[in-house]
Amino acid sequence: MGAMVRRVVGSACVIAAGMWVCTAAGGCGAEKAPVGDYTHLPADAAEDERLLWRDLDPAVRFAARECGMAVERIDRSAEEERVYELVTVKSEPVVLRARLAPAEAGADGAGGGTNALSALERLELSAEVGRFGDGEREEKLVAETRARLRALRRVEP
Repeated sequence: MGAMVRRVVGSACVIAAGMWVCTAAGGCGAEKAPVGDYTHLPADAAEDERLLWRDLDPAVRFAARECGMAVERIDRSAEEERVYELVTVKSEPVVLRARLAPAEAGADGAGGGTNALSALERLELSAEVGRFGDGEREEKLVAETRARLRALRRVEP
């Protein structure tokens, strides 16, 4: 029994030492993109939109938690819009709408121009908190959702 304990403890020490060496050596060769480096994002507009819709649900769930809310229902029935029904810790109803504005056509729009807006820049978010509205909490929910989306966009697909 004592020999087995020594082997397990010895293995844990080797693993811990290996993790320390990898960390000290720059993460075992894994390079991370610097914050704000969007070079890995797709140039294709359709792929950009697909990635935005993929990241939106987790971003809203994260933002809701940061604002003391929970997602109860997600309506995905419209192609270019999602409606999130949330509830606060005091059981107040919350609605968050996410709509993707159409890409502009022409030289600077969806036709592949260099000044075309990304899907994240075209995303329109609006919130309604409570029965009578609460501007401060609405702004916070929208801001937290946008911030989380920006953070998720830095992660490679």
